[in-house]
Parts: sequence; C-alpha cells; structure tokens
Amino acid sequence: GVLKKQCNVSVVRSAGEAVAKRRASLWGAARNDAFYAACVPFLRALLLELPVSADGELQDPYDPLSQYGDGPPQRGVLRTDAPRIALVSSIGHLVSKRRPGEAELLPVQKVREVVAALVARLASELRVEEEALRERLDVLISFRAPGSAAPRGDGGELPEGSVEEEWSERWCKPQPGMLLDAAARAGVAAEDSLLVGYDFVDREAASRAGIGYIDQQHLLGVEGFDIGFDAERVKEFFVPGEDAKRPRAQAPESFAAKKKRGDGQSQPLRRGDRSPGASPLRPAPNRGV
Repeated sequence: GVLKKQCNVSVVRSAGEAVAKRRASLWGAARNDAFYAACVPFLRALLLELPVSADGELQDPYDPLSQYGDGPPQRGVLRTDAPRIALVSSIGHLVSKRRPGEAELLPVQKVREVVAALVARLASELRVEEEALRERLDVLISFRAPGSAAPRGDGGELPEGSVEEEWSERWCKPQPGMLLDAAARAGVAAEDSLLVGYDFVDREAASRAGIGYIDQQHLLGVEGFDIGFDAERVKEFFVPGEDAKRPRAQAPESFAAKKKRGDGQSQPLRRGDRSPGASPLRPAPNRGV
C-alpha cells in the first residue's frame, strides 16, 4: 500500500522534501512521487504510540498531504506490540518487461534504489530511525514478470545481489509464494495476515495463499480527495482468506468485450446524471441535499 499504481520510479525520500515540493506544485509533487502518502495515517496508527482521547479516539494531527510545516511534528515511538509489515512488490518486473512507451528495461539496481527510497520515506513520515523500522519491515521483490525468464550469466549466475527466490515463478503474483514467504518470515499463519493491494492480481494471489485481502483505496482512502480509514467501512470491503465458495478474482472485462457481447451499448444521460459520482470513501456530491 505504499506504492502508487503507476510505474513511477521517482520517489521523494523525506517528508520535509515532500512538503516543499507540494508548496511548489501540488500537481507536480503528486505526479513525480511514487510514494502513496494516503498510507501514512493508517501506518502511523498501526505502528506508533499515539495519544488517545477520553472517548478512545487516536489523536494524530499530522497531515501527510499538507503544504505547511516540514513533516511530522514529533518524533515517533514504535509500539512494542506493533505487527510486522512486509513490502511485497512486483516493481521488479520492470527489469524483465518493458513499460508501454519505454525503450529500455530498468536495471536491477534502479529497482532496489526505488524500494530503498520508499522505506526511507516511510521512516521519515513516521519520524523514526530507518534502522528501527527495518527491524519490523521485510522487503520482498519479484523481478520475473509473467512469461519472462531469469537472466543468467555464462556461469548460470543471477544478476549481482539477487537471490533465487526473487527470480522464481512462485514469487510472481498471482502465484502465492511471495506472500507465503512473507508470512513465514514474520512467524504468522497465512490466515492471520492481510494483504493491501490494488488490482485483481493481488487479490488472486491473496486468495491462493489463504490470506485476507483489502483494496488499497478502500483501506487508505483516495489520495488527493480523502484519506483516512474507518473500521466499519473497512469491514464492508474486507475479503477473507481462501474460501472455496468464493470465485477467484478475474480481470475487469473491457468495454470492447462488453460491447461485442451486447452489454456495452452506451445509454443517453438523463438530466441529473452528470455527477462525477463518489470515491470509495467519499459520499456522492449533493447526496441528501
């Protein structure tokens, strides 16, 4: 949940630098930063000792999308009972599969630099030492895109710094291997784990691993519109671990396929139908007015 959907490889490494960039240009700051700032309130509540009000509400005034200040106002203290978290990323697929419009593949080292920058940014947003955060954080990267093969030298060796699992097919989502290994490293059962993802591939991988799943925008909000999380709202979208009665997730059907089948015919808009609708956590415009 800390990486945006688009394959942006530019990451602002500190919360203070991100604030300065937002002051200069909100649009430019959002476009040129792969860090998903909407994850910050949830991870601060999950990992830090925060003050609690008389009615039991967490008190955290920090706004990770503010244009003011220079980052979190107070140094964070990691909770002793904070759960382990893992970054299970397929950004490494850019090493073995070209992005649309890109002529070159990314070097392995560049991918590792992007992931390292994401971890540094998260530590800055929590305002904890990066070394302390890494004691609670596992990083797993899949470099082998579907349909590709691991590049090997004349002696059969993988790229420098790589381990076999990173180039294995079982770590390539929707295969569940990377998720199961992350749970094993944390010493927890799959059914006691939760994957925060953002597409049908993530959901399918969680289903195969027997791990609970929730979509990034349902848990964390929609960056640029509303952020934050509501426990009751989250329950509505939570998908429990593997269930034989639940069909596997499938890719959304394209409009062209629907049209070919006869379901995708456009319908004329009626008066009042031009509302932009609602984000997953935001009421529709003028609802109840």
